[in-house]
Amino acid sequence: MESPKSRDFTLGQFFDIWRASENFPVSGALPKIFVNGQIVNTGLNETKIGEHDEIVVAYGNTPSFILSIHQFKEGE
Repeated sequence: MESPKSRDFTLGQFFDIWRASENFPVSGALPKIFVNGQIVNTGLNETKIGEHDEIVVAYGNTPSFILSIHQFKEGE
């Protein structure tokens, strides 16, 4: 996410900005959140996101493969 000031953003803020939180499962189930291939034990509003982080938010069964790194071209 871009901002005129350098600051931390959370996954919850990202979903709110893109209005994606309106489409979350109604079941009340908590998602499994993976950052760079590692599961994190924080909620959407506590999970900080950084530049080029690979993030997976899974509801239901855990995916059998979680991408941990992507090679970005210089300057991306």
